[in-house]
Amino acid sequence: RARLGVETAMGIADLAAAYAALLGARGPQRGWLNALPGDLATFFRLGDAANAAAQEAIRFLARRPALPLEARVIFRREEIRPLPMFSRSGKILTLRWPSDPSRFLEAPHSLLNLPRIEARFASSAAGPGDSIGLPSGIGALRVEPALGVVIGRPISRASMDAARAGIAGVTVLTAVSAADEPFATDQPWLSSNCDRFTPIACQLATLDEIGAFDSVRLTAQVNGERAAERTLAGARFDASVLASAISTVTRLEPGDVLAVMFGSVRSEEHTSELQ
Repeated sequence: RARLGVETAMGIADLAAAYAALLGARGPQRGWLNALPGDLATFFRLGDAANAAAQEAIRFLARRPALPLEARVIFRREEIRPLPMFSRSGKILTLRWPSDPSRFLEAPHSLLNLPRIEARFASSAAGPGDSIGLPSGIGALRVEPALGVVIGRPISRASMDAARAGIAGVTVLTAVSAADEPFATDQPWLSSNCDRFTPIACQLATLDEIGAFDSVRLTAQVNGERAAERTLAGARFDASVLASAISTVTRLEPGDVLAVMFGSVRSEEHTSELQ
């Protein structure tokens, strides 16, 4: 079953189980949640209460407490299968950040300045390292690393500050699309929506943890080898401005992901499957 986890010195901890162990040790606490949800959509929906509960569970684990034998809290890395940082009820909006974003940053709420936005099916999402079986007739692929801006609260017609508050954090994903012609030209939307064509990492970093995006480097790997790399140095990327601008057109919901690409990369030939 799917669970939310956190890396600790002891291993990968099941957050919901850790929180239950905390309540078992301390007893119910006024103003605290009775339980921490194990799924991403519910966690986001509970907002600050879930974040506070998760932080309490993490602090509890940092003290290396004696954990109840009947509840499995800690797992070895080889015991888990990473899942994408994405709610299956959400949407994936993809776009390419302008090489010169001056016009967009100066007037982000002008529809004429918005980067071209496309959408991907939830079924295109995959976890890190999942195998991607190529549909018959597809052999050439475009593989691009992208920054995933994960929405944690509803954002609609939001100011920059409100948009920032609605962003849960950022993750990394790979945007895969078919490059075979004429399929890629005739079916540009479908060519990027094949099953598992959007592998998404399982980790989430807050905007405060990231700080300046200039230091971020994105890497996409194919079959264990580096396929593409992109640095955000000089890109002048601003997640809050982007989320605010998009929210004037379409409401962003918890679990949605804005997949932002930064330039083009190479196409590769593949005949069966890739990871």
